[in-house]
Amino acid sequence: MFSGDKFKKTIVGKFFELPRRLFDLAFFHVTAKMLEARSRFTQLEHFCKRRLQQRPQDYLANYYLARVLRKQDKLDEAVKVYRKIPQLPGSKFFLDTFDFLWALFEAGRYDEAVVAGEDALNKLNSVSLGLESALRDLYLDTVHRVVGGSYAKLEEYKKAIPHLEIACKLDKATHPEKVRQLLQQCREGLERQRFEGTSEESHEQEDL
Repeated sequence: MFSGDKFKKTIVGKFFELPRRLFDLAFFHVTAKMLEARSRFTQLEHFCKRRLQQRPQDYLANYYLARVLRKQDKLDEAVKVYRKIPQLPGSKFFLDTFDFLWALFEAGRYDEAVVAGEDALNKLNSVSLGLESALRDLYLDTVHRVVGGSYAKLEEYKKAIPHLEIACKLDKATHPEKVRQLLQQCREGLERQRFEGTSEESHEQEDL
Protein backbone atom coordinates (compact mmCIF):
# COMPACT_ATOMS: atom_id res chain seq x y z
CA MET A 1 0.00 0.00 0.00
CA PHE A 2 1.08 3.59 -0.66
CA SER A 3 1.57 6.13 2.08
CA GLY A 4 -0.29 9.46 1.70
CA ASP A 5 2.58 11.31 -0.01
CA LYS A 6 3.50 8.38 -2.25
CA PHE A 7 -0.14 7.93 -3.30
CA LYS A 8 -0.39 11.58 -4.40
CA LYS A 9 2.57 11.09 -6.72
CA THR A 10 0.96 8.19 -8.60
CA ILE A 11 -1.22 8.73 -11.69
CA VAL A 12 -4.26 7.53 -9.77
CA GLY A 13 -3.39 9.82 -6.89
CA LYS A 14 -3.11 12.82 -9.22
CA PHE A 15 -6.45 11.89 -10.80
CA PHE A 16 -8.21 11.96 -7.42
CA GLU A 17 -6.35 15.14 -6.48
CA LEU A 18 -7.60 17.03 -9.56
CA PRO A 19 -11.22 17.63 -8.42
CA ARG A 20 -9.99 19.06 -5.12
CA ARG A 21 -7.66 21.46 -6.95
CA LEU A 22 -10.41 22.53 -9.34
CA PHE A 23 -12.80 23.13 -6.45
CA ASP A 24 -10.14 25.13 -4.61
CA LEU A 25 -9.49 27.26 -7.70
CA ALA A 26 -13.20 27.80 -8.35
CA PHE A 27 -13.83 28.74 -4.71
CA PHE A 28 -11.05 31.33 -4.77
CA HIS A 29 -12.23 32.80 -8.08
CA VAL A 30 -15.87 33.11 -6.99
CA THR A 31 -14.94 34.58 -3.60
CA ALA A 32 -12.54 37.10 -5.14
CA LYS A 33 -15.13 38.24 -7.70
CA MET A 34 -17.76 38.61 -4.99
CA LEU A 35 -15.47 40.71 -2.78
CA GLU A 36 -14.49 42.88 -5.75
CA ALA A 37 -18.11 43.36 -6.83
CA ARG A 38 -19.04 44.47 -3.31
CA SER A 39 -16.06 46.87 -3.18
CA ARG A 40 -14.62 45.07 -0.17
CA PHE A 41 -11.13 45.87 -1.35
CA THR A 42 -9.22 45.63 1.93
CA GLN A 43 -10.70 42.19 2.58
CA LEU A 44 -9.90 41.09 -0.98
CA GLU A 45 -6.31 42.29 -0.65
CA HIS A 46 -5.82 40.22 2.52
CA PHE A 47 -7.58 37.24 0.91
CA CYS A 48 -5.15 37.29 -2.02
CA LYS A 49 -2.07 37.79 0.14
CA ARG A 50 -3.01 34.83 2.38
CA ARG A 51 -3.29 32.61 -0.68
CA LEU A 52 0.03 33.85 -2.05
CA GLN A 53 1.79 32.93 1.18
CA GLN A 54 1.09 29.29 0.28
CA ARG A 55 1.02 29.62 -3.52
CA PRO A 56 3.30 32.50 -4.61
CA GLN A 57 3.01 31.45 -8.27
CA ASP A 58 -0.79 31.36 -8.27
CA TYR A 59 -1.94 33.34 -11.30
CA LEU A 60 -5.43 34.24 -10.09
CA ALA A 61 -4.24 35.42 -6.68
CA ASN A 62 -1.62 37.67 -8.28
CA TYR A 63 -4.13 38.91 -10.85
CA TYR A 64 -6.78 39.87 -8.28
CA LEU A 65 -4.15 41.35 -5.97
CA ALA A 66 -2.87 43.62 -8.74
CA ARG A 67 -6.44 44.66 -9.59
CA VAL A 68 -7.42 45.44 -6.01
CA LEU A 69 -4.21 47.38 -5.36
CA ARG A 70 -4.96 49.47 -8.43
CA LYS A 71 -8.54 50.07 -7.28
CA GLN A 72 -7.17 51.35 -3.97
CA ASP A 73 -4.73 53.68 -5.79
CA LYS A 74 -1.77 51.67 -4.51
CA LEU A 75 -0.39 52.03 -8.00
CA ASP A 76 3.31 51.39 -7.42
CA GLU A 77 2.46 48.17 -5.56
CA ALA A 78 0.08 47.18 -8.35
CA VAL A 79 2.73 47.77 -11.01
CA LYS A 80 5.18 45.57 -9.08
CA VAL A 81 2.68 42.68 -9.07
CA TYR A 82 1.71 43.22 -12.73
CA ARG A 83 5.37 42.98 -13.75
CA LYS A 84 5.68 39.39 -12.56
CA ILE A 85 2.31 38.12 -13.82
CA PRO A 86 3.44 37.41 -17.44
CA GLN A 87 5.93 34.84 -16.11
CA LEU A 88 3.28 32.91 -14.17
CA PRO A 89 1.59 29.72 -15.42
CA GLY A 90 -1.82 30.58 -16.87
CA SER A 91 -0.99 34.21 -17.65
CA LYS A 92 -3.25 35.78 -20.27
CA PHE A 93 -1.24 38.17 -22.46
CA PHE A 94 -4.03 40.50 -23.55
CA LEU A 95 -5.86 40.90 -20.25
CA ASP A 96 -2.71 41.26 -18.15
CA THR A 97 -0.93 43.59 -20.55
CA PHE A 98 -3.74 46.12 -20.79
CA ASP A 99 -4.35 46.23 -17.04
CA PHE A 100 -0.59 46.75 -16.60
CA LEU A 101 -0.55 49.62 -19.12
CA TRP A 102 -3.38 51.44 -17.38
CA ALA A 103 -1.66 50.98 -14.02
CA LEU A 104 1.52 52.57 -15.41
CA PHE A 105 -0.48 55.44 -16.92
CA GLU A 106 -2.47 56.08 -13.75
CA ALA A 107 0.76 56.02 -11.71
CA GLY A 108 2.17 58.77 -13.92
CA ARG A 109 4.93 56.51 -15.20
CA TYR A 110 4.47 57.68 -18.77
CA ASP A 111 7.93 56.76 -20.09
CA GLU A 112 7.41 53.18 -18.91
CA ALA A 113 3.88 53.12 -20.33
CA VAL A 114 5.21 54.15 -23.74
CA VAL A 115 7.87 51.43 -23.76
CA ALA A 116 5.45 48.73 -22.55
CA GLY A 117 2.75 49.94 -24.95
CA GLU A 118 5.02 49.93 -28.00
CA ASP A 119 6.15 46.41 -27.08
CA ALA A 120 2.52 45.32 -26.72
CA LEU A 121 1.71 46.76 -30.17
CA ASN A 122 4.53 44.74 -31.71
CA LYS A 123 3.13 41.58 -30.13
CA LEU A 124 -0.43 42.44 -31.10
CA ASN A 125 0.58 42.93 -34.73
CA SER A 126 2.25 39.50 -34.74
CA VAL A 127 -0.91 37.69 -33.59
CA SER A 128 -2.81 36.15 -36.48
CA LEU A 129 -4.67 33.05 -35.29
CA GLY A 130 -7.71 32.02 -33.25
CA LEU A 131 -9.28 33.80 -30.33
CA GLU A 132 -6.26 35.99 -29.71
CA SER A 133 -6.74 37.60 -33.12
CA ALA A 134 -10.25 38.70 -32.08
CA LEU A 135 -8.92 39.96 -28.77
CA ARG A 136 -6.21 41.86 -30.62
CA ASP A 137 -8.87 43.82 -32.51
CA LEU A 138 -10.89 44.34 -29.34
CA TYR A 139 -8.02 45.74 -27.28
CA LEU A 140 -5.99 47.52 -29.95
CA ASP A 141 -7.62 50.87 -29.26
CA THR A 142 -6.74 50.56 -25.57
CA VAL A 143 -3.03 50.27 -26.28
CA HIS A 144 -3.09 53.17 -28.74
CA ARG A 145 -4.99 55.31 -26.22
CA VAL A 146 -2.49 54.57 -23.45
CA VAL A 147 0.54 55.13 -25.68
CA GLY A 148 -0.95 58.24 -27.26
CA GLY A 149 -2.07 59.59 -23.90
CA SER A 150 1.37 58.95 -22.39
CA TYR A 151 3.11 60.78 -25.23
CA ALA A 152 0.65 63.64 -24.72
CA LYS A 153 1.48 63.82 -21.01
CA LEU A 154 5.16 63.96 -21.98
CA GLU A 155 4.26 66.77 -24.44
CA GLU A 156 5.58 64.69 -27.33
CA TYR A 157 2.56 65.61 -29.42
CA LYS A 158 4.01 64.57 -32.76
CA LYS A 159 4.36 60.99 -31.49
CA ALA A 160 0.99 61.05 -29.71
CA ILE A 161 -1.10 62.07 -32.73
CA PRO A 162 -0.72 58.90 -34.89
CA HIS A 163 -1.73 56.65 -31.96
CA LEU A 164 -4.77 58.76 -31.12
CA GLU A 165 -5.81 58.92 -34.79
CA ILE A 166 -5.80 55.12 -34.95
CA ALA A 167 -7.81 54.90 -31.72
CA CYS A 168 -10.42 57.28 -33.20
CA LYS A 169 -10.77 55.19 -36.35
CA LEU A 170 -11.22 51.81 -34.66
CA ASP A 171 -14.75 50.44 -34.75
CA LYS A 172 -14.39 49.12 -31.22
CA ALA A 173 -12.97 52.33 -29.79
CA THR A 174 -14.12 53.16 -26.27
CA HIS A 175 -14.77 56.73 -25.09
CA PRO A 176 -14.29 58.06 -28.65
CA GLU A 177 -15.26 61.63 -27.69
CA LYS A 178 -12.49 61.80 -25.06
CA VAL A 179 -9.99 60.46 -27.58
CA ARG A 180 -11.06 63.07 -30.16
CA GLN A 181 -10.71 65.85 -27.59
CA LEU A 182 -7.23 64.68 -26.63
CA LEU A 183 -6.28 64.40 -30.30
CA GLN A 184 -7.37 67.99 -30.89
CA GLN A 185 -5.40 69.16 -27.86
CA CYS A 186 -2.30 67.38 -29.20
CA ARG A 187 -2.70 69.03 -32.61
CA GLU A 188 -2.99 72.42 -30.95
CA GLY A 189 0.00 71.61 -28.75
CA LEU A 190 2.07 70.62 -31.76
CA GLU A 191 1.18 73.87 -33.56
CA ARG A 192 2.12 75.81 -30.44
CA GLN A 193 5.47 74.06 -30.24
CA ARG A 194 6.15 74.77 -33.90
CA PHE A 195 5.23 78.43 -33.45
CA GLU A 196 7.41 78.76 -30.37
CA GLY A 197 10.27 77.06 -32.20
CA THR A 198 9.90 79.47 -35.14
CA SER A 199 9.79 82.46 -32.77
CA GLU A 200 12.98 81.32 -31.05
CA GLU A 201 14.76 80.97 -34.41
CA SER A 202 13.63 84.50 -35.37
CA HIS A 203 14.99 85.94 -32.12
CA GLU A 204 18.29 84.14 -32.64
CA GLN A 205 18.60 85.59 -36.14
CA GLU A 206 17.87 89.11 -34.81
CA ASP A 207 20.58 88.68 -32.19
CA LEU A 208 23.04 87.80 -34.94
